[in-house]
Amino acid sequence: FRMVAPGVDRQAPVGVEPIYPANGQTLANVRVPFTWSERTDPSGVTYTLVVAEDTGFTREVYRRTAIATPGFAPPANTLDRDATYYWRVIVSDGANNTVQGETAQFSTRSRASRYTLEMAEDSQFSLLHMQINTPQTSVPRARIRS
Repeated sequence: FRMVAPGVDRQAPVGVEPIYPANGQTLANVRVPFTWSERTDPSGVTYTLVVAEDTGFTREVYRRTAIATPGFAPPANTLDRDATYYWRVIVSDGANNTVQGETAQFSTRSRASRYTLEMAEDSQFSLLHMQINTPQTSVPRARIRS
């Protein structure tokens, strides 16, 4: 038998679901704006973002506490390229009840550049057609008169 004072909040908030990066996603950018589902509680909630190199979260690479909104972007240079990470969010309410949200895994790509340059000359109009592709963008074909 245990007595609890009336009005004491013993109910933990509901855990959050990861939104971005999604589970299994591969990202070209290492500056990641993490987002997750929002939770509410009569006593208020804060979030803790945890990013690790392993599923057991024993090799944490980033932890940020007291986040007030359902999203946060760690500082630049927090994550490495060509790596796999696991992330989750811990929700805490105003009565210090906590719950861990679902874990999601994501990977970052290497910065290896990939370029394609295509050229074709039109003998009648002396046109040069060019297309440049990089990992992040694609420049549309341009027609240049020579």
